[in-house]
Amino acid sequence: MAEFTSAAQFATVLQQLQRDLQRSTADATLDMARRAERHLEAAARSDLGGDTQFSGWPGRDLADMRIKQARSRDGHWLFPTRKSGGPWKVAEQGRNQGNATGRGGTAIFSGPGLNRQTGETSFTSTGRVRMRRFARRRWNGYTAGKGTASRTLPRIDRDAEQIAERMMRTAITRRLDTS
Repeated sequence: MAEFTSAAQFATVLQQLQRDLQRSTADATLDMARRAERHLEAAARSDLGGDTQFSGWPGRDLADMRIKQARSRDGHWLFPTRKSGGPWKVAEQGRNQGNATGRGGTAIFSGPGLNRQTGETSFTSTGRVRMRRFARRRWNGYTAGKGTASRTLPRIDRDAEQIAERMMRTAITRRLDTS
């Protein structure tokens, strides 16, 4: 057991412990982000039939993720790239579910622009109503959401806890004799 002769000596050891924890936090969060990336890629592969792409969506790979260091330099963020953001949302929530919200709620009225015969209306700079007619849009079907990201969160949280515990245990045993 660690023995201290004064409160000042104990305060010095605690300050050293705090510095060790601050240094190792950035490494631990980077490790957490990399493990989360692996878990998310595995979930995408299981939901999409072995690869990480929706069929017919060229160049939009769900495995395209970015790890960015936080401004405080002690944490990291994991998020999809601009191109893979749309496929991640479709894998999570689905699309064209029969309502305008995409989340199973009731749709908000969007105006007469939805009807092909009446066309789309907009206002000109002088305030007059402009009618624009357009051709029928191709229906590309619907996709049921699989909850790909939200199903993976418990595994990510479990790994993050283990990494944080290991980081704390290492720092504490280095500065304080716990035997």
